[in-house]
Amino acid sequence: MKKNFSSKLYTHHERRQESIYQNNINTMNIEPDFDNLTPEEQEIEDELERGEYVSRPATEEEKKELAAMARYTLEKTRTISVRLTERDLAHLKVAAAREGIPYQTFLTSLIHKNV
Repeated sequence: MKKNFSSKLYTHHERRQESIYQNNINTMNIEPDFDNLTPEEQEIEDELERGEYVSRPATEEEKKELAAMARYTLEKTRTISVRLTERDLAHLKVAAAREGIPYQTFLTSLIHKNV
């Protein structure tokens, strides 16, 4: 009788993904940096503290946009391989770091915006 390895491989894959996810969460800075705000950002923060902003219901256009975003986030993803030069990968990582996100996420957003 042949052994079924697919469940073992799938479990290993799940554990590996969880490990990668936890590593990314642990290395991400999720605390906002309020010490280095631009003047515009500081003005918004001050207005928030004074209670000058109030909640309002979303417009129909905003609801449609949010629904589209939600649909996009629920789409299934597929892992692919992309060959890049060392230089392009380095530039990609620098650009992602400027945005404060992992380079894979940055690359996905570039593809989504341009395809």
